[in-house]
Amino acid sequence: RLKSDARSVFRTLTWMLAGLLFFGIGLDLLDRFVNSNIIQEMFKLAEDGGEMLAMSVICWYVYALTGQAPTKNEIPST
Repeated sequence: RLKSDARSVFRTLTWMLAGLLFFGIGLDLLDRFVNSNIIQEMFKLAEDGGEMLAMSVICWYVYALTGQAPTKNEIPST
């Protein structure tokens, strides 16, 4: 069995993957059932934007897990 901290990371990454699948597959399927061009374009925009946002959050999370992300004290103030 996985340790509790590894389980927590796995669970978080699984939910993030589910979010990516929702935007990548779910919204793509929904826009095919709509006849209005305006609504189809809105679904496509939400799909593409959601995919980019989901992947950005996943990349940030994995990068933060590596310990290389700067902490609050290491960020230079302007």
